[in-house]
Amino acid sequence: MKTFLLHLILLLFPFLFAQTALNAQGAWVEQPTGDETVSNQFLEGGDDCIGYAKKNSRYIRFFDVNIHKWTTVDLQTEQVFKRMEANARVIMAFTDEFIIGYSSITSSYDTMRYKSTPLFPYTDDLVHRSYGCIERAAFFATYTHLYVFDGELGKWQQFPYPAHPYDDGAVIFIRGNDYIGMIIPDHNDPDNIVTNMAYSLPQHDVASYSSAGYPGWFNYTMTDYPMANGFVTWLFPTDENIVSLTGYCSASNHFSHVTIDSTTSFDFHTGLWSFPDKDKEKTVMAFVKNTLRPDGFVHQNFYAYNTTNGSWDSKEDAYYFKPNEESGYPVFLLGGSVAAAANLNYETEELGIYAYYGNNGVFHNVGTEIVDYSGAGHTPQCVNDLIMGYDSTKVWIFNPYMTGAYIANGSFDHTTNFIIGDDFVAVNLWDLSKGRSNDKLHIYNTMSNTSKVIELEMHHNSVYPYLTDDFFAFIPPLVNKQEVWFYSGLLDSLSHVSFNESSHASYVDVKGRIGVAFSDNGLKTFLYDANTGALTLLNTGFSSSMLGGNYFMYKEGETMNVYNFTKQEFSEIQVNNMGNFWAGDTIGLVSDALKKNFYAYNGYTDTWVALVAEGYWTYNTQAFSKTAVVVRKDRIYAFDPFLVSGIDETTAGDINSFRLLQNRPNPFADHTQISYSLTKPGHVNLKIYDLCGNEVAHLVDKNENAGDHHIRYEPAGLSPGIYYYTLMFNKRSQTRKMVIIR
Repeated sequence: MKTFLLHLILLLFPFLFAQTALNAQGAWVEQPTGDETVSNQFLEGGDDCIGYAKKNSRYIRFFDVNIHKWTTVDLQTEQVFKRMEANARVIMAFTDEFIIGYSSITSSYDTMRYKSTPLFPYTDDLVHRSYGCIERAAFFATYTHLYVFDGELGKWQQFPYPAHPYDDGAVIFIRGNDYIGMIIPDHNDPDNIVTNMAYSLPQHDVASYSSAGYPGWFNYTMTDYPMANGFVTWLFPTDENIVSLTGYCSASNHFSHVTIDSTTSFDFHTGLWSFPDKDKEKTVMAFVKNTLRPDGFVHQNFYAYNTTNGSWDSKEDAYYFKPNEESGYPVFLLGGSVAAAANLNYETEELGIYAYYGNNGVFHNVGTEIVDYSGAGHTPQCVNDLIMGYDSTKVWIFNPYMTGAYIANGSFDHTTNFIIGDDFVAVNLWDLSKGRSNDKLHIYNTMSNTSKVIELEMHHNSVYPYLTDDFFAFIPPLVNKQEVWFYSGLLDSLSHVSFNESSHASYVDVKGRIGVAFSDNGLKTFLYDANTGALTLLNTGFSSSMLGGNYFMYKEGETMNVYNFTKQEFSEIQVNNMGNFWAGDTIGLVSDALKKNFYAYNGYTDTWVALVAEGYWTYNTQAFSKTAVVVRKDRIYAFDPFLVSGIDETTAGDINSFRLLQNRPNPFADHTQISYSLTKPGHVNLKIYDLCGNEVAHLVDKNENAGDHHIRYEPAGLSPGIYYYTLMFNKRSQTRKMVIIR
């Protein structure tokens, strides 16, 4: 029951955040960092957390939007920080002595003094780098132990190796969605044992499997194949007639091993033909053993590992065919939950495909209807559960979990690469003998099992898409480039926009589920939303722009404009002497040229919140997914989009007409002084809020003259803690933090 409630909370967490954001405009949260020493800094951000440390310091600091505050970790003695990394919900760092982890899932940190020497931390090769993060965990490896920071538990755990690494550069690390894997060769062992080791997030524990050991295994090929919820490793010894296969399943935290005798095998093939950046979730890895029989036929044994159930499935004599000297042996295909072997039988000139479906554990002989394969000159492909191929008369797309196959018929002389998203596949075809009118783009949607065809004059050129997982856009390669097409896999819909003779399509910028099509003269811009299929026209010129996760920022002189795709609204802010701007997924950031005044754009609420930063700028300013950060010599500011602080929207750039100073003393017990200065007369409101956005004091509500003003504040009945005071002046605001102690 506790596990169910935990998962329910995690599922509802983003929704609850979104509801909180509706009532908040956000606020800047300041954290003093002590000295003003200029040194190297480490700054990393996850989805909802930030990590910051100076290279030589006893402190490391984390900001978490879930608890709306900074957390300072004191390591007691000055450390030399070596590296820091963040990914989604966790941050990790290490020094000469300590490893430090922070989890925004539990909003907590943990430190541990590690043993031995770091294994191989300073390489750029992620396969061998001995530290890092996945979405909800981090790891750090030494010569004796694997350390794992479990973000769901909020703590480090240490595990000794069952074998000793022979060479720091030989250990392989596998970063999965819910696991961390290692392959540890131990050449010092007389049997040359290779150990597989993995930490499972679902089980919060480690498991390992060591090969039985084969004397003389000093020469072998060691390979790994990461997948969702597990991985497969295999060894090909040069002196033995066997192949050693090991599969790992994170759900059960269990290794499963098979050994295949290759003595009678004519050839042995593994599944390596795949699209590592295109599959939304790979769960199957497979192998084929080919044996040439006396009758001239090749018989295939099929072995498949499925990470969804952690088992090896096999089929003997799964498929057989008669090759000749030119035929070669099977092309092996992997994609999603499907694995297949494609074989060309030169006697029948047919392409045969034998497939394994991981979702139901079924082996199946697939009829492709593809003939004359030798004339096509193209290798079949497999991605996102689809098997695809073509010959000189048709394109064939087979979805094993739907009825039938999609076939695009025609006398085609050429085809280009497939355009692949999570829920669609597209391919453009043409017939050089039919003229321009026969150029076609075929789009197949895997969810609806339907297809669309666009006929375009493309001059027999390829379609080069601007692609995300959910949609793609392309500019038909016409001479005048007057159109841009958009296809949404979410909606299974096509849209297109037309430019005119004086304003041609130049390029398209895409991110997540939104896109922007630009003209070559900068006077016409189209905004596209793949969630709704909506197109919005901007008939204006701008000097520079950036695309966030749900908004588009573009600069016109001293005005920064934003279009919010979620709210379908425009907003703007005037910034005197505008400098740089940054775009995170949901948070944007703009500064003036002096890096003194900053303005955070909150994509959740389509509002702006100003910051007058004190201290000297240190070149560290960034916008992350759900937060932004401004670093000074002696302090650091983080923007919290969910903080209910009663701050009103900043809508114009004359923020310099007033200034709110830091209260003194701060922290304080009995009283403090709040000071502010006005460059012109106007109406002033000064209020104090708690962390929940509740007003706890209203100190000023009147018209005041230009000049300096000072207010003595004595809290009455307030509990110790963090509070915010906000100055409203002529419909604009500034906010600072105060701390009450007892």
